[in-house]
Amino acid sequence: MEAYGLYWVLIEIMHESSDSKLTCNLFDGIAYQINVDITFLKEFYNECIAIELFVTDGVKYWSERVLRNKELLNEKRNLKSIAGKKGMENRWKNKEVITNDNIVITEDNKGKESKVKEIKEKEIKLNKINIIDSAFNKWWDSYDKKISKDKAIAKWNILTNDEKQLALKIVQEYVNSTPDKTFRKDPTTYLNNKSFNDEIIIRNATTSYKPNVSERNFTNLANLKYIEPKRD
Repeated sequence: MEAYGLYWVLIEIMHESSDSKLTCNLFDGIAYQINVDITFLKEFYNECIAIELFVTDGVKYWSERVLRNKELLNEKRNLKSIAGKKGMENRWKNKEVITNDNIVITEDNKGKESKVKEIKEKEIKLNKINIIDSAFNKWWDSYDKKISKDKAIAKWNILTNDEKQLALKIVQEYVNSTPDKTFRKDPTTYLNNKSFNDEIIIRNATTSYKPNVSERNFTNLANLKYIEPKRD
């Protein structure tokens, strides 16, 4: 019974060892630890080697049964870990995230962190678009010639920030110089030609001004009077 108890004590010590093996030249330490006679321990060890309960390479000895048990335990832990990861992926895959603009997004296998980052980037882009629209709308209202707004927005969006600021800065001055909308450039033409870079000439009573061909033709047409044809 003493040998039977000693066997299971050594098995427990092997289980607690990192590599599940014990060192052959440390019998004294084990004998002291478990309070057993060193001579009896060595005799027991030799008998276990002889009947192949333990295996040795001359430096360490171990139980093949203990090694198998620990391998099975590690496999179970790995399977459990894999199952847990898959379960988490499935949970995030079906999780919905609602952004500030009421867009519902379903999480994919990339995980929560990457999806939240994507949502933030989308919100930043939307905010930038709102800023651009706000600046354009301010310019559009000031320019006050409502023709082909969509085309004007397209031209506005390809301007640099400095050009947009300049266009906003001088828009009122340009409008004042062309109080008659008829002679004010269409918004799309104005932005496409970057006319905000041109000199603005204020027309007043002291300014010597000669109308161009288009203006003269328009004036002439406007002054035409309808003459009813004579009837016999």
